[in-house]
Amino acid sequence: MADSSNAVSKEQYRVIVDIEAPIEQCFAAGTAEEAMMFWVPGPKSIVYDHSKASEPYGAGSQRLVTLNSGMSMIEKIDISKKPTFLAYSIPSFGAVGDKLISGYQGHMHFETIGPNRTRLTWIGHFNCDGLARITEPLMRIIMKALITTMAKRLVKYFANKAA
Repeated sequence: MADSSNAVSKEQYRVIVDIEAPIEQCFAAGTAEEAMMFWVPGPKSIVYDHSKASEPYGAGSQRLVTLNSGMSMIEKIDISKKPTFLAYSIPSFGAVGDKLISGYQGHMHFETIGPNRTRLTWIGHFNCDGLARITEPLMRIIMKALITTMAKRLVKYFANKAA
């Protein structure tokens, strides 16, 4: 993680998990719809648009994530250095979310730590806007808890595949 071009402008959360799977599979699970349907909480659908990317799941790919709650968000892959680094942003959290959160950046660093073992370090930053500014410390706790949940579900995804 020494490459400064991979640095989040202001790190606000960091979640680290170890996954029992090779790095290439872990990286792929960080983007592929089938895996994301497992590790993203409450997904209704995940639909990609690769038309602005040089390759599927590469920089420029966008995904529309729609949750069972009805909330939809657009996520954009900004940098893809397979299989070690993925930077993404969320330009839209939907009509309500866009009034609360902006400037979201997330980075997923994948590191081989042994045979068929990968360490995921997931860091991020976002701005609280509007009414979210009043509850900013709580918003940051909630976002870190959400990312922690997703990271643990990714670990479980591979544990289920191995079983």
